[in-house]
Amino acid sequence: MQEFISFLDTKSEQSAVHECIYSPDLDEKKAGIFLIVCLAETSIDGESNRVVRFANFLLKVLTMPNMDEAGMELATRALAFLIQTSKSYAAELVEKCLDQCLEWLEEPTRNEQRRLASVLLARELAMFTSTSFFLRANVFFKSIFTVIRDPKPQVRVASINALHAALTITSQREAKLKTEWYTVSTYNCDFRGRL
Repeated sequence: MQEFISFLDTKSEQSAVHECIYSPDLDEKKAGIFLIVCLAETSIDGESNRVVRFANFLLKVLTMPNMDEAGMELATRALAFLIQTSKSYAAELVEKCLDQCLEWLEEPTRNEQRRLASVLLARELAMFTSTSFFLRANVFFKSIFTVIRDPKPQVRVASINALHAALTITSQREAKLKTEWYTVSTYNCDFRGRL
């Protein structure tokens, strides 16, 4: 079993995971994402940092040029799965994913793929790491309305889904900033124009 897993996931560029993720074929990229999820469930002694390497692969695949929305959704769900199943690296993965998500969300230049990746990832993080997401909700609420006005319908729909997930988790908690967040939401929706 260990030989088979080692064949699939060596730390070199000859691993099956690396070849799938960096393949120009979209279906092979998706196969690489599934392979990461399957390998994340196995544990080999001395390979505990493998989860971090897998998270890096998944974050990288989100911004690859020929990635479609279905593949991006698959990658964000795989990241949420890695966070949920990793024990010792969960906090590190959550922080890394939140940092990347919010960085893409706050970019001043309009990059549709990164915007889509950020809102898909934000939705998954809000749903599956609600405590950590809640601590950074103010940054999310400051940036999300710019993305909601994106010209691409798929980006707008994904950003509204992310906003829905964020509002769901914030409505279930007490917060001093809750009134401010909802006021900003109302102001942006009602007075700044159409969504």
